[in-house]
Amino acid sequence: MTYVYVETGRAPSNFLIKTGPTYIRVRHCKPTKSMIGKITEWISKSIMEQTKKDAYIQQLSELDVDMLEQGYLTADEKISNMDMKYMICFAIDMEVDDMALLFTVQSTSIHTVRYRIKKKFRGKNMFKFLM
Repeated sequence: MTYVYVETGRAPSNFLIKTGPTYIRVRHCKPTKSMIGKITEWISKSIMEQTKKDAYIQQLSELDVDMLEQGYLTADEKISNMDMKYMICFAIDMEVDDMALLFTVQSTSIHTVRYRIKKKFRGKNMFKFLM
């Protein structure tokens, strides 16, 4: 399979996959960006206070996706979608109780997830919000 970048005049989000003699246009989206979209949707539908919802959604829109993506590469182990989901929430400094409410888990589970994510980075200070 051959990937060919297509200049569209917009962000580099389109590329072609060569499958034999034909090409298929594929729209590429960074996994972090799509996870931010999901979290934004979950927050907007949650039962949190409206002021907290607005603040979290604003912080998500200002989040540096490239910094997160580069940070994932420094992990000693694979970063799962669940890890990514929690890391995004940690990055916007979401309160543990709000995360527990959003993901329908107990607060102690959030602390355990943070500990396990920290272990995956083993002393690398890429993400200050995990410390």
